Amino acid sequence: MLARLHGEWLEIFATALLALATLASAWSAYQASRWRSREALLLSESNSARIHADEADDLADAELDMDVTMFLGYLDATNEGDMEAARRYEEDLFRDELKVAVELWKPLHEGQAATPPTPFEMPEYRNANRERANELEREADAKRAEAAEALRRSDNYVLLTVLFAAVLFFAGLCTKFKVPRIRVAVLIMGYILFITSMGVMAFYPLA
Repeated sequence: MLARLHGEWLEIFATALLALATLASAWSAYQASRWRSREALLLSESNSARIHADEADDLADAELDMDVTMFLGYLDATNEGDMEAARRYEEDLFRDELKVAVELWKPLHEGQAATPPTPFEMPEYRNANRERANELEREADAKRAEAAEALRRSDNYVLLTVLFAAVLFFAGLCTKFKVPRIRVAVLIMGYILFITSMGVMAFYPLA
């Protein structure tokens, strides 16, 4: 009678462990899939930001080439004493960023050494596209770092899925033995692994 009662309780605990481990395994697999999807999204956003950064960088290079050409024309006009042409460069041909830098730069015709040698080395000379390119590069790097973290979390949940599968193995195996002590020992091992895995999962972030 006692052996029969013992077997019935063992079946109940084994069934409960099977149910709990199945739910936990499914939840872990779901979270792993969610984090993997987040990784793919972040990588896509990182690649997009890097593409836009390259485009902004190309625009900045083209604007720099144009500024250099205009500035050389301005210097030629200044050195030749053609102040009307120099004024036209400053007022009509210079981009706003270059105009600000040239106005603050010590021009060569004042007879003083220019410091720095060209206005392009002054902090006032700024290029909006270059700054945007740098900002997008930082954004791309940040997104890629987030993607790596999302992948790590996905792998952690995959590992938990494997551990819960092991719990299912122990829960199913305990009913196959005839010796009560072995059955109880196997079931206890299953519960220990289940509780430990649940404790670890409690500290994992959700997607």
